[in-house]
Amino acid sequence: MGFLTKVGQPLLKDVAVAETATLHFCGLLSGVLGSIFREQRMAIKKQHKPRFEHPDNFLFDAAIGWSMLGNSREAVVELQSLTPAGRDQPEVLELLWQLHAEVKEWAESLTVAERLIEVAPQDSFGWVHRAYSLRRTPGGGLEKAWHALRPAADQFPKEKIIPYNLACYAAQMGRLDEAWVWLQKAMDIAGDVRTIKAMAIVDEDLKPLWERIEAL
Repeated sequence: MGFLTKVGQPLLKDVAVAETATLHFCGLLSGVLGSIFREQRMAIKKQHKPRFEHPDNFLFDAAIGWSMLGNSREAVVELQSLTPAGRDQPEVLELLWQLHAEVKEWAESLTVAERLIEVAPQDSFGWVHRAYSLRRTPGGGLEKAWHALRPAADQFPKEKIIPYNLACYAAQMGRLDEAWVWLQKAMDIAGDVRTIKAMAIVDEDLKPLWERIEAL
């Protein structure tokens, strides 16, 4: 599994409903994943959207509309039509990453995530997205995803998303004791063992730890 970060994380991190809409299970069918992404896009539209000059404001609204209709291709076309300044808005890059991920364009999503880190280094979602894409990109994999995400644990010590995903990667690489340490760290940051346990016990990435998790 692994957490899928909140859209516009700095703006939505205190919105309770966003928490349940951010989870991404590796085994989800594409249709279910698409519905999660559409929920996130609705959150962009309701909670916040970047300040754009004309015509970027209309293009961004059109991209949100297409994406909510499930037409990722048209949404990407709209975003690609933005001015250079508009394309570098973190919320735009976040949406573009989701659109590529939804259709499993992992190389493209990786490029977008790397740009997210460049333009919004103060936020963790670019780091999480980069590792998520890198795990699935040809030539990538778990080890590279791990190394890409590991520095973010030090940079963002209050983000439970990061140790949780590191636990997933470590478990899948057979490093079970290390995975357990990271999972406990995620629980400590969350301050809520029950919530993390409920997610972890159905997370296929953490299946090697299910017996330990069940005993919590």
